[in-house]
Formats: sequence, structure tokens, C-alpha cells
Amino acid sequence: MSPQVRLQSAVVWEVLTFVLNGVVFILIGLQLPFVLKQLFHIGIGALIRMGAIFCISVVLLRLLWIFGETYAAVLVWQVASSC
Repeated sequence: MSPQVRLQSAVVWEVLTFVLNGVVFILIGLQLPFVLKQLFHIGIGALIRMGAIFCISVVLLRLLWIFGETYAAVLVWQVASSC
């Protein structure tokens, strides 16, 4: 690809990403009143607990993913270098 085509494709992807992010935020904003109505009946303690569990789960999953991917890359490199 020529430099001009690469530059144009990068700009197109940036604009597409911006538009898709805007659409997602609009859709989330449209659903927010319905979600808030349903959350009104749940206690604040339960909401905080669920939020903490979700955050901890995401962090642990991220750590497992990073260390697992690193371990797999080292394993693949060792297998490839032994051949």
C-alpha cells in the first residue's frame, strides 16, 4: 500500500471508531432511565457489593489473561526454537 492509501485508511478507521462510539453512548443514554427505574428497588449496599465483585472479577480476569498469554508466548517460542 502506498503511504497515501495508508493515511486515508487510518483516517477512515478513526472516523468510524468515533461514530460507533457516539452510537453506543446514545444507545446507553436511551436505556439509562429504564435501568435506573429497575435499580431503584435494590439497596445501595447490594449495588456497591455487585460493583465491587464485578471490578475485582475484571481485574483478576485481566491478570490471568496477561500472565496466560505471556506463558503461552514463551512456550511457543521454546517449542519453535527447539525445532
